[in-house]
Amino acid sequence: MLYLTYGLRGGLATLLLVALAQPHAGELVVMETLKLWLGVSSALLVLFYLSVIRGTGLTAARSVEALLSGAAAPVFYAGVVLLGLVVPIALGGYALLASIGTSLLAVVGFASLLGDLALLYAVARAGL
Repeated sequence: MLYLTYGLRGGLATLLLVALAQPHAGELVVMETLKLWLGVSSALLVLFYLSVIRGTGLTAARSVEALLSGAAAPVFYAGVVLLGLVVPIALGGYALLASIGTSLLAVVGFASLLGDLALLYAVARAGL
């Protein structure tokens, strides 16, 4: 489920960036809202995934520890948490309150894609 959600996030981020590249991008309110909800659901799924995996055995528990405090931790916290979750959720929440420009929407798209890649790398590095 986690990878499916991250696949949807990546696809939506790519669509957002493609739409922003069009000369008449128009209103992207629906896409902004979808991106926000996918970001929030991804954050919850990461927490759920880590809590479930930690309890499945000794090897899995060690992998979670490697992800949270070992070799993969810098990529996890900087890439997955900060770039992939905090930045898109914060800017998406702000976009619901006030209109943000296309440059900030592009930041949301790029940060989300970088966070998605960071998740794949960190999980592979931790051995999950």
